[in-house]
Amino acid sequence: MIVGPGKVPVSERLALARLAREAALDSHEVASLDPRPSSAATTSGGERVEGVASLAAPGGAYELTLYVIARPVSLHRLGEQLRQRVRRSAEAHGLGEELGAVNVVVTDVVGEEGGR
Repeated sequence: MIVGPGKVPVSERLALARLAREAALDSHEVASLDPRPSSAATTSGGERVEGVASLAAPGGAYELTLYVIARPVSLHRLGEQLRQRVRRSAEAHGLGEELGAVNVVVTDVVGEEGGR
């Protein structure tokens, strides 16, 4: 069982979304995650993780999609780095078996100071 703040049980789907959000925001190349697309959130037990969609995939795993607002970098490289970060984080937290595909959708690119 996975527990969140306050020792409240958390679903694997929500736990993976949290880990993906943290992994993405720890990257200097990511300015933020984008909550604007209607599917860009994971909600469970009254908690909402914006910018990450987590859906059940065939075989019992969860497919994640990160909606990223990036800084000016190689977007292909950024996508690969984020997928690796999310996989490492899931494995470190004992959730590697539950993680399916990790998709990265860049919704915007902003300047170094965060401006458009």
